[in-house]
Amino acid sequence: MTAAPVMRVPRVSLAAAGRLLRLELRRNVMVWMLPIVAALFWLITYRPAMAHPALWNVRAMTMQTTTVAVFVPTVVGAAA
Repeated sequence: MTAAPVMRVPRVSLAAAGRLLRLELRRNVMVWMLPIVAALFWLITYRPAMAHPALWNVRAMTMQTTTVAVFVPTVVGAAA
């Protein structure tokens, strides 16, 4: 039986990880979409749901459909 060769895992320095993070944040569209998504969520979903009685099952039920209506188009648009 032959022994398998030992594979060395290259170590990545923190500077390289920082450069990759900076590149990702600079080129990523979704980072710039987060304030817009937060504003749309607050205007379309959260504010009207808080007008309902303080029963979380009622609020959660009304928030589900509008949450999908806010997040799906913005994520799909950013991905395109």
